[in-house]
Amino acid sequence: MLKMKKLVFGVLLDVLLTFAFLALSSVFILKMGRLPDAWAGTAAAAVGGLAGFISAFLTARWAGKKGLLHGLVLTGVYTVLYTAIALMLYKELQPVPLLIRSAVFVLCGALGGILGVGKNSKVKF
Repeated sequence: MLKMKKLVFGVLLDVLLTFAFLALSSVFILKMGRLPDAWAGTAAAAVGGLAGFISAFLTARWAGKKGLLHGLVLTGVYTVLYTAIALMLYKELQPVPLLIRSAVFVLCGALGGILGVGKNSKVKF
């Protein structure tokens, strides 16, 4: 059974991490001057993927089991929110880049969920 409270907390964490990473990216863009237009989509995918990975990892760690399922559901909800906001903001939205970003979000969340329920023991070298 999925732990719904942990998933809701994970989605909120995902959104907050996205805001934080976007703010940090904005500082870097202001320091650099101008971001090339071709990099904007890649930056959005990287920020969303990183936020999804971290939030899925932590949510799966707190849930303690079914990390893949927790990661997929968490980033699935995040992807729906992201798509809804993108549809509201942009009149001419291109579907292919949106699908690629969505796939990146879901794959990063699945990987974070799987790694989040991994063994608690330390690796010995």
